[in-house]
Amino acid sequence: MIRTIQIDIIMARRCAFVLLFALLELLCNGVPVPKRPPGFVYRESEVSSTVPVQMESFIDLLCSDSRDAFPVLRQVADMYGPQKLRLSMVMFPLPYHPHAYWASMVAFYVNRNKADSTYDFMQAVFEKYDVVNSDANMNTTNYKAVRMFGEIASDFGVPVESVLGLLEDSPVKDRALDDARVEWKYGCSRGAFGTPNVFLNGVFVTNNQSWTVNDWKAVLDPMIYY
Repeated sequence: MIRTIQIDIIMARRCAFVLLFALLELLCNGVPVPKRPPGFVYRESEVSSTVPVQMESFIDLLCSDSRDAFPVLRQVADMYGPQKLRLSMVMFPLPYHPHAYWASMVAFYVNRNKADSTYDFMQAVFEKYDVVNSDANMNTTNYKAVRMFGEIASDFGVPVESVLGLLEDSPVKDRALDDARVEWKYGCSRGAFGTPNVFLNGVFVTNNQSWTVNDWKAVLDPMIYY
């Protein structure tokens, strides 16, 4: 128990240091402008240009709270449909989750190669949480971690060997790394402090992963059907 508490304290200090460093960098250098609106948009081709509600959720693919919230948010988006609600998932890998950044980079790689499979890939990672989570892979090498995520991506037509290219110095790695960095800095600039953090029309609403579809309905119905 004492060792667990000590590890938690060390992780919290590391997180605080990384976030402080990020904030200092943002203050000194400004926030990089994303090349596209941040986040993976759910059912993007169907989203109305006049959609009244935009739901933006910051998630970490190796976070158990994100895992619990993810399917509920998809259900909510399906319930209202893309004509009424635009759901986007923004990658925000937490610094105390080893390999979460690699998971984020693989998600960007999948999105660039099989965009329609992005949400299914993320769901598959969450479904394998007991295998991919940080506690189970504390001492796993980057190669093994990327291969692990690559094997999940291969179920959606993205070859493992191509995913392993993210480990090599190449335009492929540079692009995925840039996507992940810019989106994470965007999250910092928005005040995201954990995952999931959910914003509605730009306003922070909750970081409570236990919200049900009915909880969301109580908030969203007055916005959509006013």
